[in-house]
Amino acid sequence: MKAYTTQRHASRTTSHRARILELLRERKLRGVFGSELYAKPELYGRSPRNRICELRQLGFRIEGEPHGSSDWRYWLVGDVERNETDYIRRVREERSERMPLFAGVES
Repeated sequence: MKAYTTQRHASRTTSHRARILELLRERKLRGVFGSELYAKPELYGRSPRNRICELRQLGFRIEGEPHGSSDWRYWLVGDVERNETDYIRRVREERSERMPLFAGVES
């Protein structure tokens, strides 16, 4: 019974990490506020700060800064799965805006 609980817990934290990563990718440099993550524990878990730490350990470059007196803003700087930094991503996005023919083409 305990192995099942541990396995279920592991898959749940994996899905929380995936959702946080998806949101970080979507928001780009605008970032995500910790308060947004904590407000939806059914999506991001009860410890989203720990999931962000785990993503960093997996090689994702996530930076953060305080926001106000009690919040924190996180943003994705380097995406290990897509093997790109914020600079490469910005160049790719600017290129696709200037040259729509190449939109979606990886460099």
